[in-house]
Amino acid sequence: MKKSIIVILLSFAAVISVAQQALPTVQDLKNFDRSKTYFLLDNNIFGTYNNEIKIAADAYWTVTKHEYINKDGFEEKKTEPLASILFLSETWFEGQKDAGKFNTLSLNLGHESGKLDKMPTVADFPLSYSNYDTEHYSYKFGIALKFMQNHIAWMKTNPAVKAGKELLEIYKTTRVKTKDKTLYVLKNELDGKVNDLADIKKVYSGKVKFATKEEIAEVIENEDENALILHLIAPDQDVNGFICIKMILGAADAKLYYFDYHTTVNVLKPGKFLKSDFQALNKI
Repeated sequence: MKKSIIVILLSFAAVISVAQQALPTVQDLKNFDRSKTYFLLDNNIFGTYNNEIKIAADAYWTVTKHEYINKDGFEEKKTEPLASILFLSETWFEGQKDAGKFNTLSLNLGHESGKLDKMPTVADFPLSYSNYDTEHYSYKFGIALKFMQNHIAWMKTNPAVKAGKELLEIYKTTRVKTKDKTLYVLKNELDGKVNDLADIKKVYSGKVKFATKEEIAEVIENEDENALILHLIAPDQDVNGFICIKMILGAADAKLYYFDYHTTVNVLKPGKFLKSDFQALNKI
């Protein structure tokens, strides 16, 4: 996803910087390897973000040493090129601001200027549309952090890929068989044409389990190698012209099995996992 704006969402600040996203350079990735990662905390002591991100980071962040900082710490570390900072941001597809903004975990390196638009982006992971609160997505923080680390490793072995658009095409076309594992989904994230197991069976021969958020959190925590999870980023109502992002990830390792996105057309093509997505899975 190409980022056209970064907005730090945590309550202490609303700093906006217009930036055109490029993938990290080889030198950026070398700097990241040498960095310490600072997880920026919310200044709102009544929110749940801080506790949830700490649990996930302590359990799953392994590629660098890490610690937690507040607003003052961010102001200090944002000027250090060997400081990597992970924070909650607001992003959208470049040139498609009207097609919806996303809550995103963003990992950026510090820059001597201290300007957000100069801070190299190392990795992003979209969590939800921006009108959703932490409870909507925090149970997937662990798998999000694993995915970001996987992505960093992938970029190191694919330095020729330099553009976000090219990366999206690689994600869309590099798909992995899912039918030998169980796909855990929230029923309300499926289109009405496939929100019944019998209807799914007509187009997809793999095993699907309608699950709760708690059950999905459990297979992530247990690192269940036989489980896949659907990660859907979609608007909260049937609307025209909004982008729906669809990812299927391994619960154990956050391996990407399936990626696609579509533009919504009211109830005809809602912000859901579609019948056509199951059909695509069945062809792998």
